[in-house]
Amino acid sequence: MPLRKLLASPIRTRRHTAALIAFLVAPILPAVVGALTSPGLVSPSEPLGVIVFSFIFYIFAAGFIFIIALPLYLLASKFDLIRVWTAVLAGALGGGAVAVVVPEGMSQPYYGAAVLKGLALDAPLGAATGVLFYVTLVLANRLLRVN
Repeated sequence: MPLRKLLASPIRTRRHTAALIAFLVAPILPAVVGALTSPGLVSPSEPLGVIVFSFIFYIFAAGFIFIIALPLYLLASKFDLIRVWTAVLAGALGGGAVAVVVPEGMSQPYYGAAVLKGLALDAPLGAATGVLFYVTLVLANRLLRVN
């Protein structure tokens, strides 16, 4: 849909388009971080390998973001609570959920240690992803002249 036609559409459609853009941009951060920090997959000095694994990680990151963040976004938008702090909290909650569902180092003798290590890494990454989502949402809303 051309931008001119989109700008002529109702505000509700433009608001949904801005949210869709933000939901498509947000998984980029955990995908790239996952590709760069996964041991044994690819060396950071190999840019093509990082790009390929970033695309693979993007699919998984987008799945987790849509499963966890979309219901939280819908709930927050119903109560008009789309703020940077709610995005940070939702992102940290999502990162914590990922750490519990997919703990790093399953071969460790203690599952709890793997979960705590994952929480220490994934919750801040989720919070940063929430900030990226919020900034993208605000910029897309301005670009589409929603507010």
